[in-house]
Amino acid sequence: MTDNGHEKGALDSLFEILGSEENLSNELLNLLDQEQTALTAVDLKGLISLSQKKNKLAVQIHNLDETIQHVAKKMLGEDDRNIVKLSSLESKVDTAEAGKLKGFRQRLNDLRRKIHDCNMINKKFAEDTLGYINDGISMISGAVAAEGEYQGRVGLNRASNGPVLINREV
Repeated sequence: MTDNGHEKGALDSLFEILGSEENLSNELLNLLDQEQTALTAVDLKGLISLSQKKNKLAVQIHNLDETIQHVAKKMLGEDDRNIVKLSSLESKVDTAEAGKLKGFRQRLNDLRRKIHDCNMINKKFAEDTLGYINDGISMISGAVAAEGEYQGRVGLNRASNGPVLINREV
């Protein structure tokens, strides 16, 4: 397959794209680590900035994935409707190139797993934090309602404030 200069050029292009995707994936993983730090520090400005950067990287990675599919399909002569796995190219190239493809596949697979895990941890942490904030608000508004200051004007009462975590009766 690589005897043809055109196909060799396509493979070189594919390796370049895979390298770019690996770099962007590492960048995304780094942003997720920064996000975790910002979440624990409750740095809202930092979180907004990181979110914008994450979205931009996700779009770039998605675009590279599409380009990889296009190049791989072209190399294999596949129809555009089919999804091509990089592993299917390994048998079509020489041993050194197959090893290089396999290395990229493994590294990208590992990075995607790490990205997924970090993203899930950050998401769970954010959900838990919001839950604690809501519980705190419920406790505060429950205490105000119990004192009767806002009953009638706002319509707060103990039963409608959600969970009460501590007994406020003395």
